[in-house]
Amino acid sequence: MGGKLRAVVSATAVVALLVIAPTLVVMLVPEIEAQAALLGVDVGGFVRTLALVGAALAFFSVVKNLTGDRSPANLAANLLSSFVGLYLFLFLIGLGDPSGFGLTERNLKVGQGVRMYLDLRFAVTLYLIIILLGIVKTLVNFVYARRERPAF
Repeated sequence: MGGKLRAVVSATAVVALLVIAPTLVVMLVPEIEAQAALLGVDVGGFVRTLALVGAALAFFSVVKNLTGDRSPANLAANLLSSFVGLYLFLFLIGLGDPSGFGLTERNLKVGQGVRMYLDLRFAVTLYLIIILLGIVKTLVNFVYARRERPAF
């Protein structure tokens, strides 16, 4: 029962944080759309992307908690959640544009027009290294779990 409870709790936390909270903030604070428009951020698209990423991470969390370390489904869920987490990080750092890889350039729509540069490539590179180390750890754990007791 512990694994099922853990699966439900972790999925619920992810859904609450990435799906419900952003939606409620946009609904309860309508001024946020006008403020985000100054940065050139589409709040509706931002919230929809957060919801999709949140749903994917919740699904992977359930799969990871319900399957054993030796399961290929567990390995796939771990790897995919790492990649989706990286996408989420790039999406948030890039203010809705993950393709910038930490370098964000926005034209602020205030007065004569101001250009904003946000260079977080070092943080993105550091996070990428952490993700890669986590993937290596996941692969090593999977190999050792399969060696100890084969699945079949």
